[in-house]
Amino acid sequence: MYLLQEAFFLYAKHVYDQQLDHITQKTKEYLKKEKQVEPSDIKEIQGAGSKGGDYGISVKVIFRNEPNKIYFYRSIDGEITEDPVAEEYDKPATLN
Repeated sequence: MYLLQEAFFLYAKHVYDQQLDHITQKTKEYLKKEKQVEPSDIKEIQGAGSKGGDYGISVKVIFRNEPNKIYFYRSIDGEITEDPVAEEYDKPATLN
């Protein structure tokens, strides 16, 4: 029984990690196509767990021209949307 639970956990983590990568990539594509943001304009981008969005994933983005701000994007029913709330800091932000 334990091996079955462990196998399920590993499979679920694998699926989640794939979705994390997929939604992060879709966000990059959205920024380029819809917002005309070049990849070189992005300082950092990282998918992370959240309370909303598809699979409970939010993508955090820091732009080079706004290093003190973190923007959040989510996939809702397969469509990338920008979260209207951004976090602003007194010093350059990091995603780690």
